[in-house]
Amino acid sequence: MPPRENWSTLGVGGDWQLQGSRQRFSWSLHKTLLKNESWLSRQQGDKLVTEGHWFWHPAAKTIEGHFVAIDMPVTVFEYKTCFSGDTMINQLSSHDRQGNTTEYQETWQFQGADQYLWKLYQGGAEPVMQGVFRRVNND
Repeated sequence: MPPRENWSTLGVGGDWQLQGSRQRFSWSLHKTLLKNESWLSRQQGDKLVTEGHWFWHPAAKTIEGHFVAIDMPVTVFEYKTCFSGDTMINQLSSHDRQGNTTEYQETWQFQGADQYLWKLYQGGAEPVMQGVFRRVNND
């Protein structure tokens, strides 16, 4: 699957919601760095649980992402990202506090400007989690 060096043309900025969670995306450094925050919705209010960024790595010829997490079994996420048509495909490594690594594949199938179907796979043909994120604002 090809990398997407011009990935900054994706209109992913703003806030996106899936039941019980929210993602905030914002571009930085002339659209060379995509920042992301993930929030969980709770009765006491939303709680920030992950924060990180993606960027085009010219030597690796891929989009890479690095994220840290709190109050989760996982403390670090690493992404290697490419595209197939309108689908973003992430090879995702999660690392816990003891240094154990779990490998996943994650897909984001964009379904128009304000929605994407998110799926998480762990070694099988069927997703272990999935849902539809919808844009709630475009700040």
